[in-house]
Amino acid sequence: MKFMIQNIDSIIARILSGESSSDDYLAFSEWLQEDEKNRKEFCQLKDYWDAEVAYSNHIGREVELKRLQKRIRKEESKKRNRRFWVRTAPVAAAITLVLMISSLLFLKTNSTEQPIEYFTYIAGDHSSNFTLADGSKVTLNKNSKLTYTNQFGKKLRDVALTGEAFFEVTKNPSKVFEVKMNNASIKVLGTKFNVKASSKNEIVATLVEGSIRFESGEQKVQLSPSQQLTFNGENRKLQVQNVETESYTAWKDGLVKYKSCSLQEVITSLASRYNTKIIIESSRFKDVVVSGAFSSEQSVEEALNVISRSLPVKWSKEKNIYYIR
Repeated sequence: MKFMIQNIDSIIARILSGESSSDDYLAFSEWLQEDEKNRKEFCQLKDYWDAEVAYSNHIGREVELKRLQKRIRKEESKKRNRRFWVRTAPVAAAITLVLMISSLLFLKTNSTEQPIEYFTYIAGDHSSNFTLADGSKVTLNKNSKLTYTNQFGKKLRDVALTGEAFFEVTKNPSKVFEVKMNNASIKVLGTKFNVKASSKNEIVATLVEGSIRFESGEQKVQLSPSQQLTFNGENRKLQVQNVETESYTAWKDGLVKYKSCSLQEVITSLASRYNTKIIIESSRFKDVVVSGAFSSEQSVEEALNVISRSLPVKWSKEKNIYYIR
C-alpha cells in the first residue's frame, strides 16, 4: 500500500493520458475506494485534464499533473457560489475481472452533491465470480459485461447485462432485483437463474429455482423452475419450453454439457461457440442422440476428438471448414 501511495501521481498521470497498464488500474481502483477524498480529487483532476487537453510531447505528463493539482488547490481556496458540472469516474474492480472506468456527469449545487457512480465489471477470456452489495452472487461468462450504480440496493436492485450471467439473488421481498438488457428486463425477488443477451438481440433466460418475470413492452411472462424463455427482440417472438437446466448453466463450472441432444444440435452449438463452420457429411448421423461434456477450455479440435471417440465418425479440416465423416 505504501508503494501505491508513493506512486499514485504517476499512476493517475498514466491513466489520464491513456498510457496505463492493468496493474495501474488495480492500484488506482484500490486508491479510489480507500477514501471519498480520493474520488473527489480525481474527479477534479480529470475535469481539468479533459478541459485543457493537458498532455503533450513537450510537457511531461507528471509535470502537467502537478501543475493542475496546484491550480486546483489555489481555486479551492476561493469561495464560489455558482453551479458547475464535474465528471466522476469511479471504478469497481475484481482481481479476476478486466477493469473499465465508466464516467457520468452530475450536477453539483451550493452545498449538496449527489453523484451517480457507475460500476462496470467486464469478464475477459474467462468467467468471473463476484458478490453484489445485497449479497447476491453473480457469475459472469467470458466476454460479458455487468453494470450497476451506487443507487443499487437503496430502493431497487437493478443491473444492466450484456452477454451471459448466472445469478443467485438474495431474497428481499421489499426490493425487486431487476436485470435490464436489450429493451427488456427480468424481475425477481430471490432465485437462481441464467440469462444470456446476445448481440443478435435475442434473450434466453433459464430458471433453476424460484420464479422470474420477463417483461418487454406489453409482453410479460412468469417462468417456473426448469423452464426456459427465448425472446427475439426483432420480431417480438417469445417462446417458453421445459429444459434440462444443467446444460445451460454448466458453463459457470467450466463445462459445456449436452444431454439427450441430436448430434446436429451439438455440432451447431460447437460451430457457434468456436465461430467456425462444421459440416456433418453423413445425414444418418445428424439425428443420433448424444449426451456428454467438454471442458470450456478445450479447443474445437479437442471437442471433435471426444465425439470421434464416442461415435464411429472421423473428422478432418479443409480450408478452415471441419467435416465429420
